[in-house]
Amino acid sequence: MRNFLVLVSLGFVVSFMASGCALKTMGKSVPSALPVSETAGNVVQPVQTSVPKPADPFVWDFGQIKQGTEVNHVFTITNESQQPIKIKDINTSCGCTASEVKKKDLAPGESTEIGVTFKSSGYSGPVQQFVYVHTDKPEDPILKLTIKAEVIK
Repeated sequence: MRNFLVLVSLGFVVSFMASGCALKTMGKSVPSALPVSETAGNVVQPVQTSVPKPADPFVWDFGQIKQGTEVNHVFTITNESQQPIKIKDINTSCGCTASEVKKKDLAPGESTEIGVTFKSSGYSGPVQQFVYVHTDKPEDPILKLTIKAEVIK
């Protein structure tokens, strides 16, 4: 059993590392979905809810969001290969998630933004959804982006 878990873990690490070879994301949030608290001057400040985790450019965690809200995030995709890359299609794992890409043809070194919207109506608790970016790159044709949230009532 232990050998099986080691193999599964190793496979995940290799798969994760391979997925970022030519395309890289650097996320920007729109808007922040961190829990907030008000200070004396009614200025809203983020509340630290946990120890910061290393940033994964393919994953965005909205943190806690209120049920029924709509949150957005923008992933930046950069073509780090020496060949042009075409984004052929974008699919999401459910109808509660929508995405759009600004530019589909990327020259080497060029970037584009992929906007992702998550609608939390009907959800409660931890949620994880995926955005699949289909490219014409034969050795790495699909880039999987992940969004997460904890939906609270």
